[in-house]
Amino acid sequence: MLSWSETDPELTLTADQADALREELAAEVSDDEYEASMAELAARAYDRDAADREAKARWQQAFSKLREGDHYISIILEQALGGKLGKGWFSW
Repeated sequence: MLSWSETDPELTLTADQADALREELAAEVSDDEYEASMAELAARAYDRDAADREAKARWQQAFSKLREGDHYISIILEQALGGKLGKGWFSW
């Protein structure tokens, strides 16, 4: 589900397939629990890498690229890292 995007031309799932996956996941865990869990994992990964300037730059580049689309993972990453990469990092 983290790769979900309604507008990404490389999305390989049909809307029906994506809905089926979303419903399957919802039966196992709530959206809030899932997003909190994924945000915690992302925050830990970032914290592990952040001491390395090159790694931090890669995070910034990756998220800049994600901002070009409407990827679900962007919601998770904003929740996890919105204030960690500096002012103006997320622009929405």
